[in-house]
Amino acid sequence: MKKLEIISIDKNSTLESAMLLIKLNGLKTVCVLNKDKVVGILDVEDIIDALLKKKNFNLKVENIMNKSFKYLTSYNKNELIKLFKKFNLTIVPIVDKRMQLKKIVHIRDIL
Repeated sequence: MKKLEIISIDKNSTLESAMLLIKLNGLKTVCVLNKDKVVGILDVEDIIDALLKKKNFNLKVENIMNKSFKYLTSYNKNELIKLFKKFNLTIVPIVDKRMQLKKIVHIRDIL
C-alpha cells in the first residue's frame, strides 16, 4: 500500500501539481482532499479531458476532479473487487462516516 501523501492532493492544488504527483505515484490516479475529507478523484483521463478543452496548467484540481466517486467505509476485499471490476477503477478510498480518508486501496493490492 502506498503512503497517503503521494496518493492524495489538496483540492486547491494546480493541475500541474496533480500531474507531477500522478507521475510520482505511478497509479494514474489521486484522491482529492479538502483538509482530511475526500471530495473527489482525479485520474489521467480527467487531466487529458481538461487539456483537450484547452484548460491551463494552473487550473485548480477541484475544477476538474470527479465528484461522483466510489468509496467504502470499511475494508472489505469482496466489495473492493466488485467495485474495481464493475466500474473499472484503479483506486478506492476507504473513508469514515465523515468522509475522512483512512486508507487508499489500489487494485494491485488485492488482485
